[in-house]
Amino acid sequence: VQEGELIISEGEIVDVEKYMILVSMRYEYEKRLGKDDRWLIILGRIILVTACYFTLYFFMYYFRFDVLSSTHKTFFIILVILLFIITTRLLIYLPGNIVYLIPFAIIPIVVRTFYDSRLALFVYLISIMLAGFLVPNSFEFVFLSFIAGVIVIFTLTNVYRRAKLFTAALMVFLSYSVVYLGIGLMQEGNLASMNWKNYMWFAGNGVFLLLSYPLIFVFEKTFRFLSDATLFELADTNQPLLRKLSEDAPGSFQHSLQVANLAE
Repeated sequence: VQEGELIISEGEIVDVEKYMILVSMRYEYEKRLGKDDRWLIILGRIILVTACYFTLYFFMYYFRFDVLSSTHKTFFIILVILLFIITTRLLIYLPGNIVYLIPFAIIPIVVRTFYDSRLALFVYLISIMLAGFLVPNSFEFVFLSFIAGVIVIFTLTNVYRRAKLFTAALMVFLSYSVVYLGIGLMQEGNLASMNWKNYMWFAGNGVFLLLSYPLIFVFEKTFRFLSDATLFELADTNQPLLRKLSEDAPGSFQHSLQVANLAE
């Protein structure tokens, strides 16, 4: 940017390139501020982030104290949030709205696998709000991500069924697409001015959502959690130990199945 050059005028649409210039100017402005002013800016960011985490803490304290009282369960939730925030921070300066390529909807899928839908939704809201401090068009990002996340939680009732995950990925793409179309029509007033390239990022987001299965497996083995998929594998009668039990002690095998069914 040359000295005296107009960066952006009033009423002009802020595209990705203009946004990057404005962010660069903000960082340069903060660097040239006095030491006290810079620390005040950092303090403001700390206050905002702390407010989000305190909200999550109080929610878990009053509604899921069993999770909060366990160190490794709490660390798992914080780790999931940090992984996506760090990914957002690293990808934010790439050209295009590549932030929509980040599959934030994986968060409610993974959390819901080991806990309940309410905690999954709350953790997801905290994550997208924290990411909203980093991305351009924060409200648009949070609104789109919120709708997609809620749709995923409603759609994915059984994670262990592979067809359900494909359905959830499709629903994420459709929810992003439809809501973005509504926002675009409201802001632009016509279809020609919309950025149709964003639909590629939405499609990629749905594809990356299929990574939920390997992530669930990694978290399950790392934190020693138990998912429905593992229970179904253990309940498979072709397991060598269950097979041996059915052959050597068929009465005990059938009795165990009946007791398990009654208990369930």
